[in-house]
Order: sequence, then structure tokens, then C-alpha cells
Amino acid sequence: MAVRADLSVRFQQSNEEILYQSDALLSSIDDTDYDDLEESDTPRDPSRRVFQSSKANINALVWFVRILLVASVLTCLVLSKLTIIKILADLHVLGEYNDSCKPPDQSDQSFDPIQAKHKAANLYWMLFFIVMIPNLISWIRTVLSGLLSKSPRRPWPKLTALLGCIAIAFLEAVAECFLFFYILITFPPALSILLMCGVYSTQSLVESFYGIYYMCYKATRGNNEYSSIDGIGSLSPRSPRYRCLIALILVAGFLCQTSGLASITVFLANAYNGSKSGTDLLGLVLVIPCLVVLSFTWSGRLQKRTFAPSEKSKDKARVVMLKTGQAKELNTIARWKASFIATSVRLLTYPFLSYCIFKFMYKLQNGHEVDPWAIPKGESIFYAFNWSGHYISVFAVHVVASFLAYALSRLACYMTLHVFGLALPVLLATPISLCIYFISNSPASIEGHNINLFPFQTYDAPLLDFNTIFCSSYVHYAFGFSFLLWVGQTLVAGVNLFRFKNAILASDEDMFVRPYYNSALLEQFLAINRVVSHKPQVMTDGRRESCRVFVCSTMFRENAKEMRQMLRSIRRISKFFRKDQNIFKYQYESHIFFDGGCREDDLSQFAIQLMSLLEDTLGIKLRNATKQKTPYGYRFMWLIDNCMPFMIHLKDNHKVRNKKRWSQVMYMKFILEHLEKQDKFDLSNTFILTTDADIDFKAESAVVLLDMLARDPQVGAVCSRTHPLGSGPIYWYQVFDYAIGHWLQKSAEHVLGSVLCCPGCFSMFRCSALKQCLPTYSTEVSTALEFLMKDMGEDRWLCTLLVENSWRLEFCAISNDKTYCPLSFDEFYKQRRRWIPSTIANLWLLISKAGKVTRRNESVTWAFILYQIIVIISTIISPATVILIISSGLSTSFNFNPTAVIVLIGLVAVIYGFICIFTSQKTQLDIAKILTFIFSIVMAAVVVGIIKETVQDILSPFQVLNETTSQYEYEFHIERGKLPIAESTIYISLFAIVFVTAAILHFFEGFALFQCLWYLLGLPSGYLLLLIYSTANLNDRRWGTREAADKSEQSLFSLFKETVKYIADKFMKKEPKPPEVKKEVEKDTRESEVSCKEGMGLEGPGIEPDHDLPQKKYFWLEKWLEKNDSLIFYDKFAKEGFTEEWCVAKMSIKDLESIGVRPIGYIHHLDKAIKKLPISHLEPTIPKSVEEWIMYLKMDSPEDDYVQKFHAAGYYGEGDVENLAHITENELKNDIGVKKRAHVKRFMEGIQRLRMKDEDEEKMSKARQILELTNDHPNKPLDDDELEFWNEMVATTLRPIPDHLTQASQLRSDLKYLRNYTLIAMFLINLMWLILISIFTFSELTDLGLSANFLGLLFLAVYGILISIQFLGMIVHRVVTLSHYIARLNQFLPVDHTATQSAFHTRSAV
Repeated sequence: MAVRADLSVRFQQSNEEILYQSDALLSSIDDTDYDDLEESDTPRDPSRRVFQSSKANINALVWFVRILLVASVLTCLVLSKLTIIKILADLHVLGEYNDSCKPPDQSDQSFDPIQAKHKAANLYWMLFFIVMIPNLISWIRTVLSGLLSKSPRRPWPKLTALLGCIAIAFLEAVAECFLFFYILITFPPALSILLMCGVYSTQSLVESFYGIYYMCYKATRGNNEYSSIDGIGSLSPRSPRYRCLIALILVAGFLCQTSGLASITVFLANAYNGSKSGTDLLGLVLVIPCLVVLSFTWSGRLQKRTFAPSEKSKDKARVVMLKTGQAKELNTIARWKASFIATSVRLLTYPFLSYCIFKFMYKLQNGHEVDPWAIPKGESIFYAFNWSGHYISVFAVHVVASFLAYALSRLACYMTLHVFGLALPVLLATPISLCIYFISNSPASIEGHNINLFPFQTYDAPLLDFNTIFCSSYVHYAFGFSFLLWVGQTLVAGVNLFRFKNAILASDEDMFVRPYYNSALLEQFLAINRVVSHKPQVMTDGRRESCRVFVCSTMFRENAKEMRQMLRSIRRISKFFRKDQNIFKYQYESHIFFDGGCREDDLSQFAIQLMSLLEDTLGIKLRNATKQKTPYGYRFMWLIDNCMPFMIHLKDNHKVRNKKRWSQVMYMKFILEHLEKQDKFDLSNTFILTTDADIDFKAESAVVLLDMLARDPQVGAVCSRTHPLGSGPIYWYQVFDYAIGHWLQKSAEHVLGSVLCCPGCFSMFRCSALKQCLPTYSTEVSTALEFLMKDMGEDRWLCTLLVENSWRLEFCAISNDKTYCPLSFDEFYKQRRRWIPSTIANLWLLISKAGKVTRRNESVTWAFILYQIIVIISTIISPATVILIISSGLSTSFNFNPTAVIVLIGLVAVIYGFICIFTSQKTQLDIAKILTFIFSIVMAAVVVGIIKETVQDILSPFQVLNETTSQYEYEFHIERGKLPIAESTIYISLFAIVFVTAAILHFFEGFALFQCLWYLLGLPSGYLLLLIYSTANLNDRRWGTREAADKSEQSLFSLFKETVKYIADKFMKKEPKPPEVKKEVEKDTRESEVSCKEGMGLEGPGIEPDHDLPQKKYFWLEKWLEKNDSLIFYDKFAKEGFTEEWCVAKMSIKDLESIGVRPIGYIHHLDKAIKKLPISHLEPTIPKSVEEWIMYLKMDSPEDDYVQKFHAAGYYGEGDVENLAHITENELKNDIGVKKRAHVKRFMEGIQRLRMKDEDEEKMSKARQILELTNDHPNKPLDDDELEFWNEMVATTLRPIPDHLTQASQLRSDLKYLRNYTLIAMFLINLMWLILISIFTFSELTDLGLSANFLGLLFLAVYGILISIQFLGMIVHRVVTLSHYIARLNQFLPVDHTATQSAFHTRSAV
């Protein structure tokens, strides 16, 4: 592979100077670099100026989010701490702890033991639920994500880890119960706030030890957990000064923690000396051991040891990851199942321990014990839960605030805003809580009235002075030295919280040690539970240290505008990565695989069109190309901007298979088998960005896809948000269709399990995932169902294979791309004819293998499978649903009989189904257009009727009782057994709310909602006619879009026109030519039908040359036929004018049949020879005279004398050249006298080219000239290894096989059978649904005492559940999308703002 090696050398040389991944500020991305790539005829986009993102605007947005996070998390943490202090303080007041510290005159007040016991029991249960609720939430999470998961990546812990997990969980429960149900109750509330900081005692010791260890042994411990953190100022994380500074801070924190605990113990021991209650001293004795034990059990390093998986689970996971190519990313831990065990132990331990400690250690003022579980006689079982409204609010505030603080801090780390969403709130919560506590318990005198400044006052009466809170000087000292605990916590926690920075969109296990939170000690737990771990090859900002991305595009017959925008997108990638100021080993290269790009040594018109655009779009010279002849055709190679390899692979469809799937197989095998073997790159760190040839995207959109792939090695592919391009009603319909598909369907799939289709137009795939699926993806079609899955929807089938093989697919909404959608009715129907059956077939395959898939893929659950079943059911009954909507609307608007409407529309649907079975595609589409127009008018009336019905339903319960000139009196009345609002009204209202909310959440795309009107008008066409058309054409094997027009199909209108003309001519007594009804034969099955007639060419009429023709004088034809052993057909070729290379090269099998080539073996033999001939194309031109035009067409032979024939027909002057463009084929044959088939085709082609060249055609002419010059230079050969690879691949996978040598006839038969079976099944299902709905709608359910529409409620439930699931999934996905967007802005990484610009385009369309 000498040429590729040469490119690699040039690539590596430029790699030292040029950059491949940008982490520069967004302001450094200058959009003006791309202005020169815009089309000259395209007006400048006004949204480019309006939404030009400046550094100031981005900083303002980021700082707004930062401040909002600090305020929100800090508020929640303070509320959580104050509410639990309120509960502890009230228990302190009720108990016999240090009477001198009670509020004034508290001991003199009358004491009600019964009321005190009831209040203490209530406070106990509040504390109990405060401790239990986080554990219960965590237990549910671990059950769903751990216990029920059969994934080998979530194993059980080994025996020693399991025993350690149980022991640690038990110790944690014991320490926490002693701390909150006894110890902290004995201390003054202000002191309890600071004592909570003592939980960091053991943590400070451990961190100090490791800080000193890493400082002293840096040389032997270069790769440690601190290697992924940021430095401080100008100090590098690996510098000795940095390590020394960190170690000093950690040691200082440990000393502060130790000094604080020791000082508190000494001073409080003196304060409690001589106390009447011995419980004070016991609490003092237990406080330090409990804090130390709790700190020990929370240690992240200790907890990680309990996550050690069993060897059996580890081996099983290793086998699975080896199969998926992730062996280098093997990091299996038993985190979820170990957390399930620990949470279960705590849930079982808390009730017993908390009860025993509180009952036997807590005493009221009168010395009585409190039994919180006791129920007095005559009281209900809920006696203990008879809380006052004040305590209910305290409890609710604590539970909600704690959960929100945990969720928001987790979200902040997810967005890499850990400093503002976690570090600052955690460090500031304690001092702010103390300040609020003192303010809350101090009177403010305003006009002689005492006013409490904070609702969480701890005592029933405010405390008057500081000495009341701290009843002795020793307590003063203890309180003062207790600040050392907070200082130590700040130093130790601050070092970790400020330094550690996780990757963008990091998973929970990469941000926190345990999937759990402790609401009683929330800020301390969040700080200790914080951890940072990075996936292999992933840096702290979420980018990969090095990776390789192949941009692979498939191309067929795109026009110049579409090709141009795709090439611009590739240029954007090259320019984008040149801006990076930090050199990383990112390698990007682009490949275009062109179907039908060449024919032997001749390039196709579309390939030349692509070549002509390269210089203007990519800035590369066509003459600088490295040209190589390959077993599949040709390859051209360049370097874009001297850094990015760019290759065009031109496929010869007579050497290798055509169509998109086989192009994908080509580049996948080339990358995954040949290049991987040659370059030895890591497949799990190599990606393929698949694009269509008409795609428009920015480099930022490609980069953000890597974030999703970096965060989870189990993600096999990521797709982006696709925006359609175009204009007109069909485009408007698709704008809303695309929006709903991404807003609801893809978002729901992403959240519930896995996206089921990452379209090949713009998605990024992990190479290790593709390699696992490639052997199956490159298999032949053997059954009808396989044909629908593989050849009609290759992108969806590839994604189905990925999901089957345990990969998860995701949807990234901040990545945007634009693609041209079908703009004509026919193109739209043909595209959806492929999409609908393919979607249903792949969903059916997934559901049929649900058991296997749910076992192998942890992302796919039975709930997700059930959701897909609902989707299929709703799709199948959509025709009946549309009929019911029309029936309901017409009966309301015009009082039509709904049964008659249902029958009428049903008959129309059935008749259209028969039309689709027995007529041509053209006729089917013509009829569909007529019906679409009629149904659009009907739907307009239906919309009015629905609005009318909705208003009536809303007002129907209100009955007018008294009507006067001045006022009305109403009574709300609902008839028994009926709903106050009809089911249809509920259904429509639900959809309206969902769509409007979706549009608001997608603010910059919300203008798509205005296209809902076109969507409603096209509802019968999209969900009734289109489904029938798709089902009735299951046996159609054509691709449908971007194909040459099939002239064998005659339009319904043209046939009608010819018939009318025939009758009129007959009536006028002329001799008309009967209308020719052309045979309706499918294009791609025509060859095989010939083979069915005559077998393998052994039958057929004899071959007799025509001796009446002159002797052989066409030397090229004679030589060519002789070379192909077919000289016996010389006369037949000459008779129809196929005498020169330029006309023979364009012959088809139909032409060979028409001139009389027999038998079938010769037809296929000559067809193969013809396909090797170069094709000459006529360029547009306007000659000066008819003679010059005939000479240009090479039709000036004296034998035919066409110049004289044209003169005789009136075309002889210079002014008659422009009239040539009006000549029809019939006039050419009948009036001018051109009879030979080849000559007719040549003249008609010349007539179509009678025009001036446009700009693109001028470029094509220049490109063709340059390419002709390059043909004179010798092609650089492939190296031996690559040549062997391509030869083997062509022989085993890509070799084109004629239909008559395959099971094509059996496949056609199977497809017809499947079509008939599917049509019958769909007809019966929809008929049954219509009948049942009609019966239950128009009859009373008197036996049940109901007159409501029972099946209507069922219908509402099915669709309501579906839309509700999608709606909730959309909300969750919007949070993820916003987090991703903010995370990239916070890291100053670029983000694509296509969505904001699309809003302008859509607004203009509206």
C-alpha cells in the first residue's frame, strides 16, 4: 500500500504542526473561515448574525447557571440541616439533659407527661423516616439496576467482600442510630451542627497518609488517581511543589479535626462534671467513637474493597467484553449488588436499633422512658403519626430539600460544575446554618414586639442571650474549638472537591462511590462519597486522549447542490481541528464510496460532477490526486489542508454489488479488517462517522457525539437531531414529522432503553461494536422478511444487530445535521414504502427475540419491549384510527351518519388496496394524490368538527337554569355512567398539551409546531393511504428514490389522454393509432422474468442472419462481435443502427431483446460485454446550424442522409436550431423518418441537450478534461496486502450475482405471499377494531349501568399510555441535553447552534 503509506507519512508530518481536536474557547472558532464555502447563489443566513455566539454571551450563560446551582444546592443543604436540628433541639428540650441549659422558666412550667410522650414519639418517627427514606430510595435503585440486572458487568461481590459489606453496613447503622437517636440530642443544637463536621476525622487521617505517601514516592507511583486532576495556578499536578502543598493541606486538616474533637471532649467533660443526669456523660463518651466509626465506614477506599467481584463473574465479564472488543476497558465491579446488600442490611437494622436506643436511653424531664411503638388504649394504629401541621412541614421540607440537594449536586458533577454545585455549597452550609440558627433564636424588637426571623426556631420560646444557649464557660470554649472541626473538614474536603474534575456526562459510578445519600449528614456524606474515575483513553474534560475517526459517506445520484453541502461539511472538520492549540493525537480521514461511479475506465457523469466540486469546496486540486485502479473500480486520494486524508472510492457496479448496504460493508471491512491489521489501532477507541451524500453538518456536531461514546464503553452508536431541508407542502409535513419523531420517539427510546435506529445520514459508530455485527450484516437475503430488514432498511437492521449484541444506542440532541427530504409526493411515498415495512419487520424481530435480548443487553428490559409492542399495535390500527377520527368529525360538523362514513371510507381504502395490487406504481401514486387532495378537504372539515365537539363537551355539564337579560344561572350536571368530557376530547387535549409542551422545551425548534396544520390535513394520507401503499408493495424490490425514470410504466393520466385522443380521432373518421398500453413490469425483476421464460439460454428460436442487408462495413461492430463470439448478430445490430461504440455502450437487455438477439444465453453474454464499454456523454450545446448539430451527434453518415431528411421536414436554416428542442419522439419517427432504434435514442438525447451550459456543467467539462489528462499518467498500484484483501472481498462478499443465479424467483414469490398475508391480517385487525368501536359507541352498556364508551376508554388508555411514556422520556432527555450543553460551555468547548438557526428557517417557511 505504497500510496497510502506515502499519505500516512505526510499525515504524520503535518500531525506535528496541525491540530485535530479543539478545546480552545468558543470565541476562537471563527465562522468567517467558512464563508468562502457558501454557495454564490445562496443568500447569507440572517440567523448567522443574530445567533453568533460571543464569549461574553457564553460566559454570562455559564455564570448564570453556576450562580443558580450554588444558590439552589446551598439552600437545600441549609434547609436540610436546620430541619433536622429543629427535631433534635425539640427532643433536647423534652429530655432531661442539663437543666441549666433549658429556656427561661422552662423547668417551672407545668409538665404534661402524656403530651410530652406523644410529642417525643412523633419526633422519633420523624427521625426514623428521615433515616429510612434515603435508604429506601437507594434500595429501589439497586434492585432495578443491580439485583434484576443479569448483565455480567454487574456481578455479585466475592465472599470476603460480601462479608465485609455486611459488617460495614451494620457498623454504619449502629453508629448512625447512636448519633441521631441519642448522642446529638444530648448536646446543644449549635454544638451539634459543628459536631457533624467530625465525621471527617478518619477521612482526614487517610487522606493525609496518602498525601504524604504520594509526595515521598512520586518516582515509583507516577500513574495514580491524582494524575487526572488539575493543578493549582502554575503548578502541575505532577510537580513536587504541588504534591508538597497538597500534603501540607491534608495534614493541617487532620490536625484540625483531631484538635477539635479532643478540645470538645475536655471542655464538655468539665461542663458536665456534677451533672444530675449520667446520660450527659455517656453521650460525651460515645460521640467520638461514633463519629470515627461513621467516618471509617464511609471511607471511599474501604467501600471500594467491598465492590470486588467474584472470580466467576469476572471471567464471565471478560469473555463478554472480549467478544465486544472492550477487553482494554474491563473494569467490572460489584458496586450495584454490593450496594443492594448494604442497603438491605441497614433497612433491617435501623428499626430495631433505633427503637432500642431511643426507648432505653432517651428520658423525659420527669425521668420517664418513651416507647415510640406503644399505642395508648383507645387510639388508632396511626396515633404516632398524628403530627401537627408545623412538624409535617418540617419533615416534608427536610425530605424534599435533602433529595433535591443530592440530585442537584449529582447534576452539577454531571455538567462538570462540581465547584459550584458541590464544593462551595458543602463548605458553606455549616457556617450559614449556624448564622441562621443564631438569628432564628434571637428576638428582634420592632416597636416593642418580638419577631422571629426564621421559621425553624428550635425552642417554643426564643432564647434571650448567648449564655442561655451555652450554659457555662466550658461550653463556650467547646463551641469555639468545635470550629476546628469545620476548618478541618474544609481543608480536607476542599482539596478533593476543588481538584477532582470528572468527564462530561460521567456516569454515577464515575462521580460517587455509592449510589446512596444520607439526608441526616448530607453535606458530609456528599463530600466523602465524591470520587473521580475516568474511562480508559478519556481525559478530565470528557474528550479522548487519542482516537481515530473515519468519516464514511455513501453516494449515488445526488445533484450538485447536495454534493456541495456534504463536501463543505468535510472541509469544516478539517478547518475545525486546525484551530486547536493543544496537540492531541486525533486522526480524522474521510472516505466517499460512490455507487456506479465508474464503468471500467470511464467515470460516470455523477462522479465527474463530484470531482468538479472538489476545488471550490475542499480546496484541493484535481490534478494532484493519487489515482489507483482497484478490484472494485478506482480510488482517488488527496490531503485536505495538508492534514486530513480524503479518498473517493468509485465502484464499478459490474465488478461489485451496488446499493447502500454493500457500500457500508465495503468501508466497514476495509477499516475493521485491513486497516486495523495494518495500523494496529484500538477498535474500541476508533469510530466511524456515517453520513449521506446530501448531509450538512458542522464539525462541532461531530465532536459532541464523542462525548456520549466516551462516557460509557457500552454505547455502540450515537445519532444526532436531523433537520429536513426543502420547501413546499411535502416538506412542511415532514418538518413536523421529523420533530415529533425526535422530540418524543427517539427521546423515549433513549431514556427507556436504547435507540433502535441510528440513521446512516449522520451517526457515529464504535468500531468494536461494528466488528461484532459485521459478519451477520454482510450476509445474503434468503427470506422475504430478511429482504425487508436488510435491503429495505439497512440502517435500522444494523442497529437491531447492535442491540442484540448487548450494545446501547443513544440520541444526542445538541448534535445537529440537515438533509434534503423528498419534495415530491412520489418520492415521499416511495421513501416511506421502504421505511415502514423495514421498521415493523425490525421491531418484530426484536420482540420475537425479547428473551435473548433482555438477557444479553442490560439496557433492554421487558418494560422497553412492552413499549415497543404498544408502538406496533398503534401502527397497525392507525388506518382504523384515522377512519374513526374522520367519522367523528363529520358527524359532529355536518350530522353525517357515522356508520355510513366508516363504511364509505372503508370501501375507499379497500378499493385503493386492490388498485395497489393490480396496477402500476405510477397509477397507484396518481390515485393516492387524488385521494390525498380529497381527504385534505375532508380533514379541514373534521378539524372544525373536532373543535366544535371539544367546546360542546366542555360546556355540556353546565346547564342553564335561569336566563334573564342581565345574567345566567348554571348548574353543573353529569349524567350517571358518563364521563363529563368525551374520550376524543380528552385524547385531543392530551396530544395538544404534549405537543405544545414539547415545542416549548425545544424552544429554538418550536416553530415546527406551526406545521401541525399540514400534518393534520395529511393525516389520512400518511396513516391510511401510505400504510396501504407500503403493505401492498412489499414485493417491490426497487429502491424507489434517486433512480432513473422507468419509462415502461405509463401514467394513468397519459393513458387516459391517449384513449380520449383515440376516440376523438375515430369519431372524426381519421385513422388513429390505438393507444399503446405499456407492459407494467417492475424494473429490477425484468431480467429474471426473461430467464424464467427461456431458462439458461438453451432454448429459443434459431439464429439466421438477414441476407438482404449489405455486406459488413461497420468495422468496429464486426470486430467487437467477433471478439465476443457473437458475429451472427451483426445484421441485427446494423439493422437498428447499433454500429458504433457510443451507441452500443448504452444498450440494455431490453434493446438486445428488441433487435432479436436469441437465445437468452447470448443476451446475458453480450450484456456483460456491453457493460465493459466506456460511455460517452453529450454535453449541452447550441450549434449554429442543423448540419453542425447532426455532425456533433455523429449522425452525418451518407447512408442515412439525415441532413436531407431534416431539411425536408423544414429544419434547414440557422433560426431553426431552436425549434429542434420541440421535436417529439413520434415526430422524429413519423415526420422526419428516423427509424433505427439507436438513432432515435441518439437524436432524443441530443434534443434534450440543446441548451447552454450552466456553471456546474462548465466545471464538469473542465474536470473531465483534467481527468482525461490524468489517464495518460500511470496509475500507482496497490500494495500486495491491500490488493489481496480487495480481491478476496470481491470474490467472497461483493461479487455481483445475476438474479437467475440466485433465489430471486423464490424471493419474489415469498414477498407476494407475505404481502397478501399482511394485507389480509391488517384488513381483519382494522375491521374488527372498527366494528367493536362502532358497537360500543352506538349502544348503551345498560347491563353494567354505564353508557360511557368502554372501548373508547381502552383506546384512550393505549394511546394515552404511549404518549405519556414518550412525554416523560422527552422531559428526562431534555434535562440530559441541557446538561450536556452546559457542560461543554463550562469547559469552553464548542457547541453547534444549528437549532437556533433552524428556528429562523422554519419561521421563514411559516
